[in-house]
Amino acid sequence: MVRQPVERYQKLNKANVELKRVDILDKKTLVKSIPEVELVYHLAGKVFVKQKRGNPYYKVNTEGTKILAQAVMNSSREYPRFIFLSSIAAVVGKN
Repeated sequence: MVRQPVERYQKLNKANVELKRVDILDKKTLVKSIPEVELVYHLAGKVFVKQKRGNPYYKVNTEGTKILAQAVMNSSREYPRFIFLSSIAAVVGKN
């Protein structure tokens, strides 16, 4: 799943990778988008944060990741894989 598909992602189609544009905060759409997913690489996130809670960065980076992980775990695959890459800056910012 990608936020904005662009030309550089087209190479992934040749590698048998399916790309979908989905809002990470839209639980219903996420659940419908990955019914038989084998593997999810979660690399998305916002990187500039002034506050820890109550802002869109926290919501996307924390709640969005939780929603995506739950959708993968609830998929119909017996052993779904979820690979998550992030940094401390995604939640706590520059301080």
